[in-house]
Amino acid sequence: MAILCHSVKLVVTQPVGLRKRPDTRNMNSFESFFQEVVALFHRLRLATEQLHGGNELTAGRRGVMLSLLNGGPRTVPQLARARPVSRQHIRTIVTPMVKEGLLELVDNPNHKRSPLVQLTERGRTSITQMRMKEETLFAALDSHFDVRELHEAADTLRRVREFFDGDWEAAKAMSPKTKARMKQ
Repeated sequence: MAILCHSVKLVVTQPVGLRKRPDTRNMNSFESFFQEVVALFHRLRLATEQLHGGNELTAGRRGVMLSLLNGGPRTVPQLARARPVSRQHIRTIVTPMVKEGLLELVDNPNHKRSPLVQLTERGRTSITQMRMKEETLFAALDSHFDVRELHEAADTLRRVREFFDGDWEAAKAMSPKTKARMKQ
């Protein structure tokens, strides 16, 4: 299947060299779900690279810029907690983007040693143009999927993410006996 999007033809095919995914019908339901999420992540990354021409805007950079576009200026620790990744990892993303003029560091009235990271006008233009290309892709994909099913899938993904954000620690601490009872 090919989708024409913003003068870019996205070809959705099996990339050369990738093995066929295992048949998930006999797997644990969550294992099957996890396999599909991982496979979709890799496909979306490929589609994004095709859509944006393989420019320097990696998923991490895009994520930081979207966080700043949608939520306003943030500190490096705030950006890290939202992912969750280390502050050092966020710094490796932010520092080059500051040098490139996409982001800037400004004084933080709430913390002397932790400046706020914000988009520059160039950064805002860059992420806005990127979003426009992506919205064209989303519109092209809309005709292939039922909107209700997509909302249900998004809700399921959100609940799984929230489980790992909170209940995961409680689940890890459960005794093997309790875990066995829950499986029954």
